[in-house]
Amino acid sequence: MSKSNNYFRRQRIGLAVVGGIMTLMVAFSLTPTFAGVVATITNSVNTASTGTLVMEEKNQDGSVTCTTTGSGSATCATINKYGGQALVPGGSTDTTVKITNKGSIAASAFTVKGGTCTTENAPGASVSGTGNLCSKMTVTIRTNGTQVWTGTAEAFQQAAAQDIKTVVGHPIAPNETVTLVITAALPANTDASFQGRQISQPITWQFSA
Repeated sequence: MSKSNNYFRRQRIGLAVVGGIMTLMVAFSLTPTFAGVVATITNSVNTASTGTLVMEEKNQDGSVTCTTTGSGSATCATINKYGGQALVPGGSTDTTVKITNKGSIAASAFTVKGGTCTTENAPGASVSGTGNLCSKMTVTIRTNGTQVWTGTAEAFQQAAAQDIKTVVGHPIAPNETVTLVITAALPANTDASFQGRQISQPITWQFSA
């Protein structure tokens, strides 16, 4: 074999080696790299729930109960806050209710609001006047001897919701009971135009958190 042939053969081998090295370099440059050490934590159970705010109303001896449902409300006609009696001028009647937070969270607000007051002839009255009893009869609400509201039934309707929590002095905790006394009174100067009349007014008690 001539020297020239040996030379060209060595050249071809050199080029093949260089080409192979470059191919490997390109391949490595396109291959993704991975960390050699990994530490992982998976929190498999993550939950949250909501508390409950439930209002229970009872009369003084606890024989009558009204409780809010899962919807957060209830309408009960079982405890007449104005006594349902025929009042005379200068007379009054007291009704005691006990309101308890039966939920699992504290009520950060507790209010009372008078609804629409209407006057009509009293059932069974032999005679009736034409006076607007809503503007005459007064309503007073107290808790622990402290006044929450006082004024006519008409003013009770027109006023904003009255803050009971501030009078109590703290949020209403679960299973805490607030005792309230509602006094319905007829002023001594009530004249004959109010005889044989009757008022009707809803009252709304509300917890919120």
